[in-house]
Amino acid sequence: SEAMLNDVFTVVKYEFLAMRRSSRMWLGAIIYTAMGLLAGLVYIWVVRGIRDGAVKLVTQQGANAYAASTAVDQSIDQFYPKMIFGLIRFFARCEANIADVAACTDKAATLSTCDASICAMYNSLIDVSPILLVAFWGTLTFLPFFIVLLSFDQMASDVQYRSVSYPLLRISRISLYVGKFVSHALLFLALTLLLNTTLFVMGWLLLDGFHITAGLLFQLRTYALLIPFGLCYLALVSCWSSFVRSPFLALLFSYASLFGLFILNQFRRTAELEAPWKFLSYIAYLSPSNWEWGLWSPKFVTLAETIVVYLVFAAVFGGLGLWRFMNRDL
Repeated sequence: SEAMLNDVFTVVKYEFLAMRRSSRMWLGAIIYTAMGLLAGLVYIWVVRGIRDGAVKLVTQQGANAYAASTAVDQSIDQFYPKMIFGLIRFFARCEANIADVAACTDKAATLSTCDASICAMYNSLIDVSPILLVAFWGTLTFLPFFIVLLSFDQMASDVQYRSVSYPLLRISRISLYVGKFVSHALLFLALTLLLNTTLFVMGWLLLDGFHITAGLLFQLRTYALLIPFGLCYLALVSCWSSFVRSPFLALLFSYASLFGLFILNQFRRTAELEAPWKFLSYIAYLSPSNWEWGLWSPKFVTLAETIVVYLVFAAVFGGLGLWRFMNRDL
């Protein structure tokens, strides 16, 4: 209803005011963005340093500066596809048999399901700068940990100090829960948008051979996919923050859950075992980590399925947290 939406908006507004006064929020946000920007700067420094060193070496061998620069740029253009292929193989959640990018261009080659998916991703990402691919992988890897760091006490702190009773005199529990969830979701979306946009601009201005159109399309895709991904882990944190009374316990259980979900994901490796142990691989589907590989897929259907799965995880975790908050003694 309109009244509930107004209450949620009020909670979001006051949550952002509280975040502005929180030194932990500022510290966590600075660390998250600084680590990403530092990684991007190191990558750019390494790439530019290798190129300048190669140009200098070729020039010392008697070539003029223009010819040396052209030769080095051509070598880099030939190396980038191999680098992108290597990154995709590294990110893959399956055992690849192909070791060279040439297999993806060989129409006569017989590829396994894993190899075919790797080649499909390679062909769709060939024009995307490696800095954007590494940034996307880094976000998928570290964003859950920073969501826990920034949001673990969103409910537990107010419950512990009984301050949650005051807003509940004016608004409903569901409005308070949803408002806090939305405010923290907007926070991680803003930080992720800021970091990835800055890395895109850095790559565009400082790297040679940066394809703007391909990079921009990949960034738009990244923003769209990180929304359900982040909401899934934020809902997990909100769930634990609603179940316990202590912020420390919320932090402890949230990080323990991330580790536990990682363990569940490792059960996918049992698919290679013989029956009856092979069925254990289905346990991996209970972990959000198991579905990250689908976020790299060039197929719309696979992307849509993966987005739905993450939204289902978010609904389950968030629903459990809301149920607990609605029924607990405050």
